[in-house]
Amino acid sequence: MKKTVFTILSATLVLVTSATEASLQAGQHGGNERDGNNEPRLNLVADRCVFILATGQSGSTALMDALNQLPHYLIRGEQWAAFWNIYESYLNFKWTTTEPLSQLKFNWTAYQDASLETIKRLYDQEAPREKLPWFNEFPQERIIAAVRSYYAVLYGYYGQSFVSGFKDSRYVCGRSFTTDRCAEFFNGFLPFLRSLCNKVKVLFNSRASPSLAANIKLYDMDRSRSEEDFLKDLNETHALYDSYVAGNPDHAFRVFYEDMFDPLKNATLAMKILNFLDEDPATPIRFNRMPASNTPDS
Repeated sequence: MKKTVFTILSATLVLVTSATEASLQAGQHGGNERDGNNEPRLNLVADRCVFILATGQSGSTALMDALNQLPHYLIRGEQWAAFWNIYESYLNFKWTTTEPLSQLKFNWTAYQDASLETIKRLYDQEAPREKLPWFNEFPQERIIAAVRSYYAVLYGYYGQSFVSGFKDSRYVCGRSFTTDRCAEFFNGFLPFLRSLCNKVKVLFNSRASPSLAANIKLYDMDRSRSEEDFLKDLNETHALYDSYVAGNPDHAFRVFYEDMFDPLKNATLAMKILNFLDEDPATPIRFNRMPASNTPDS
C-alpha cells in the first residue's frame, strides 16, 4: 500500500506540472513563485473546500446532495478514505526528512531553496564518504505543497471559482482510525485535512444518538464485531466529533440525521448550514432530493 501511495504521489507531480501550465494559460491561478535561481515553484492550491466526515447510514449522501444544489459547489462522494492513505504517506515523507541519521547529520533540508547544481554538488561531496540511504532535500513546505497539488488536480480541477470537497464515512474509530489510537489519529488527520485548501470547513454528520437502536442499520452492515466493540468505537467517534465542533465553531459544524428529515427542523438546519458556509441562508436546498433519501429510514 505504501509503495502504491508513493507511486501515486510521484505521478501526481507530473500531472501537476502539466495542470499548472494549463491553468496559467487559462488565467485561473496567479502563477508559480520563483526562488533566487529563477526556478519555478508549484503553487497549485484549491481555494474553498468543504468536507463531510460521517458515521455510516447517517444521511451523508443526502447532505452531500444538499450542498451540491448550490450552483458553485461540487462535493464528491466516497473514495474508500483515500486521503487516509495520503495522510500516512505524508507522515512517512515527514519522517524521512527529520529522523534518519543522514538527515540529522547533514541537514539536507537546510538547502531547500538551493539550486539543482548546489544539491548535486553537496551530494557528490558526501556520497564517497558515507552511505546516504535516506537522502532527500524535501522541506515540510514542499511535502505539503505536493499533497495540496494532489488534491487540487483531482478535486479543484475546475479552478478557483467553485467549492470542492468530498464526503466519507470511513474516518471513524475502528476503520481509518484504529480503535486503540482513534483520538491520536483523529487529532492528527484533521489539521492535515485542513491544510489541503486555503479555506476549509468540515461538517460532522451522524445519528443524534450513538446507541445501537439508532445505528442498527450500520451495525447490520458488518456483524463481524461484537456489539460492545461496535458501540465503543461509535461512542468515541461521536465524542470526538462533539468535542472538535465545540472547540472549533469557526470551521466545524455538527449535522444530525434526524434533523435533516424532520419537517419541523430541516429548514432551520439548512439555513444554519448555509450561514456556517458563508452562503446566502435564503438559498433553497433540501435533504430529500435523491430517491434513496425520500424516507428517514432509507
